[in-house]
Amino acid sequence: MESQHSEHPELKLTVARERRRAPRVGVKGSAMTIFSSGSAAGMLTRVDLVDASHTGLGVTSPIAVSPGTSFSLIPEAVASPRQIGIVVRCEQDDKGLYRLGLRSRFAKAVA
Repeated sequence: MESQHSEHPELKLTVARERRRAPRVGVKGSAMTIFSSGSAAGMLTRVDLVDASHTGLGVTSPIAVSPGTSFSLIPEAVASPRQIGIVVRCEQDDKGLYRLGLRSRFAKAVA
């Protein structure tokens, strides 16, 4: 039996590559977030949490935020820690919201 590729050489198998370094899990909730860039005043907005991993968060935002912008995020859930880092992705979805990828910065322990 011949493979499907030899029967149809014009067909190409395309596999989407996962760029994330760590698997993400779905999360629910919201957070208050300050986005700031350069010496300008930060912008405070509420975001909805979508997913999380040990390297960052996925959120939806009512405003577009440029990659490279710093953030400070305080989840409304009391048990969740504050997150700081940079925006690495901003794409508008079909509902008019913006899906942001946030890479968390990790504080190094001082010995």
